Amino acid sequence: MVLRSAHAAQEAPALGIGFYTVPEAARLIRMPARTINRWLGGYAYGSGGEPRRMPPLWTPELPANDDRLELGFRDLIELRFVHAFVRENVDLRVVRGCLEAAREAVDDPRPFSTRRFKTDGRTIFLESLKADGGSEVLDLKRGQ
Repeated sequence: MVLRSAHAAQEAPALGIGFYTVPEAARLIRMPARTINRWLGGYAYGSGGEPRRMPPLWTPELPANDDRLELGFRDLIELRFVHAFVRENVDLRVVRGCLEAAREAVDDPRPFSTRRFKTDGRTIFLESLKADGGSEVLDLKRGQ
């Protein structure tokens, strides 16, 4: 674990959310550290000779320390879900759109760690309970 300076400790969020470096997170959730850095730090690329920037999928729970990402426990859960969807051949662009729709549907910046989600390999579905005790499934890609 990385030790923080006294200044950083004063700005640290409340205890109880976990603290993981990218290499620790990569080992725990069995995915490449480079992928975590790209997904949560964003990345630059070129398209048609023009420089472009892909924003992060979400902002980590913890502030960056010396330009290094630091992750909370919910970030690990979100990464596991996204990684599982990508392994099931759901395109990352679809995941990105579904993530945004899920944020709105559950009113939480880290929705995959709050509800039950499923995939058919093409889209992501949110299963939620209705007030009458029944359940409904929402296709996050199509909003239906």
